[in-house]
Amino acid sequence: PEDWERPARAKWRQLTVLFSKHANRAEAEQKIVDMGNSIFLGGASFESVAKQSSEGFTADKGGVHDWTIKGSLKSEKLDQAIFSIGLRGLSSIIEDEAGFHIIEVLEREEAHKVSFENAQKDLKERLQKEKREKLVKEIQDKAMEEMPIWTKWPEDIPNSKPLSEITRE
Repeated sequence: PEDWERPARAKWRQLTVLFSKHANRAEAEQKIVDMGNSIFLGGASFESVAKQSSEGFTADKGGVHDWTIKGSLKSEKLDQAIFSIGLRGLSSIIEDEAGFHIIEVLEREEAHKVSFENAQKDLKERLQKEKREKLVKEIQDKAMEEMPIWTKWPEDIPNSKPLSEITRE
């Protein structure tokens, strides 16, 4: 049953201003305020502001983070915000130990169990893969038993013979 449990997860994007890249906290705070205002008041796209001004590691991707599982982020404040704010709205400024952030949650899924009906396809694929792998192994083992193999490195291949038995070295 635990194979079919899915944790809460979300897709989101982020604007970040890092304390380490600014002379003081006030300068960093002003930068995040300006970034938020350019979207909220100025109508700029989140993606363009992230690419031009954000200091986060996904800035070049418009600040977008792929599916993130609840509890997996280093920043507890960001993790909490991602799973509590409304979809498609800008957060207020979030401060953590690294800097200031503004996020937007694009999609979110609550924790759930996959229904048996939906799990059937995955189960079928998993069973077929296991069966295929078992069959391939059986064929390989049989071939190894029936066909002589000579190699320069017989210690690496079980049941093989040294190449020196059939060559002049």
